[in-house]
Amino acid sequence: MRSSIATFATPDTPSIPLFALRAEDLGTWLTSQPERLRSWADASGFKAGAGQVLSLPDDAGRPLVAVVGLGDAAARARGRFALAAAPARLPLACYHIASQHEPDWLAEQALGWLLASYRFDRFRRTEAAPLPQLKAPDGVDPVRLEIMAAAE
Repeated sequence: MRSSIATFATPDTPSIPLFALRAEDLGTWLTSQPERLRSWADASGFKAGAGQVLSLPDDAGRPLVAVVGLGDAAARARGRFALAAAPARLPLACYHIASQHEPDWLAEQALGWLLASYRFDRFRRTEAAPLPQLKAPDGVDPVRLEIMAAAE
């Protein structure tokens, strides 16, 4: 059986900041960002809804910053693995979580990313398109999370 088990990017891999934002924190976060990002978010209709993703390109069109919405309190209470939607929706690149969160939350989200990046490709005739990668967040045990993802 062939499968593609996801792993974290190596710590020295260049990466793009990924901010995970609750809907109620979006306004405060945006005021601390450059005008270009605020305008892009506004023009894109980004409201930090659960699973909503925004990628801001640099002048050459490559991803510069990414933001993933965590939704409001009700949406967060209904779901886990808020970042699991990100690999399928973000441009191909390596990311690191740049927003501040509790270590347990970071570990849960990183595991969700790995689980969402799993590929069962036993019957594929061609290789699946690559997905974005994530660096293991500071304060989590990457080996433990990769073992958990592989065991799933």
